[in-house]
Amino acid sequence: MVIKALRKEFKEANDKYYNNVRLVHKKKGLERHKEEEARKAEYEAKPADYEKEMAKIHRFQEEMDLCDALVSFPKKHTPRSSRSSRTRSPRPPPPPLSWTA
Repeated sequence: MVIKALRKEFKEANDKYYNNVRLVHKKKGLERHKEEEARKAEYEAKPADYEKEMAKIHRFQEEMDLCDALVSFPKKHTPRSSRSSRTRSPRPPPPPLSWTA
């Protein structure tokens, strides 16, 4: 009889402990599920935000940027001497050489 009482007491304590463990796991699972839903909603909202931002930009902005890059590239990569010779006024011709000295 004593053994049955001890087993019953142990079983009740064990059941109480494991019920608590199950509740903790269930609570964590619910929290994880809520976080997953929040992440999913955020992920689904990103394309809509992107579309709103893209609507603000000029339709041909990418093409205009490419044209600007094509125009500025030669300016950046031509030698300075050839750039400066184009902007200077032409030099006067040198004086004629005299053969009489």
